[in-house]
Amino acid sequence: MLNTDTFCLSSHKLNIEIGRHNTIDRQDRKCVRCNLNDIEDEFHFVLVCPDYINLRNAYIPKYYSNMPSVLKFIHLC
Repeated sequence: MLNTDTFCLSSHKLNIEIGRHNTIDRQDRKCVRCNLNDIEDEFHFVLVCPDYINLRNAYIPKYYSNMPSVLKFIHLC
């Protein structure tokens, strides 16, 4: 189960937050685990990144990862 407090408090090590603390431009805070060239934010980490497909399939209902959207992400959280 997701710990939504971690995301709400931004107490994680995704590039979206690490880059903010290191003054890296937002568009340069890319995911280093996949080649989608997406910003590594909470949405990408939970619903999009192919590197986490096994975890997603095990713990998140298929509805959320099938055609993911920000609205589905908010509902999931």
